[in-house]
Amino acid sequence: MKTQSSFKRLRVIAKSKKIKNKKQGLMRKVKYISITPQQKKEISAEIGCCLQAVYNALSYKTDGDLAGRVRALAMKKGGFIAYKNV
Repeated sequence: MKTQSSFKRLRVIAKSKKIKNKKQGLMRKVKYISITPQQKKEISAEIGCCLQAVYNALSYKTDGDLAGRVRALAMKKGGFIAYKNV
């Protein structure tokens, strides 16, 4: 019985020392369209969709007809394509 509990204890210690993120230090670029929050509200009212749909389209999380219209309208309103490191 003692060997089993000591084995469990060793297993817990081994798990706690593991590195959670092996790719620590590596960054990737994420593309998005930058506009003001007021412009996001205007786009959602003009197209007739919710703010979450506008946010997803501008951060390139969705790719469809609605997302294309949102991105085109954002660029016409003065938005610009930007990149951030994640």
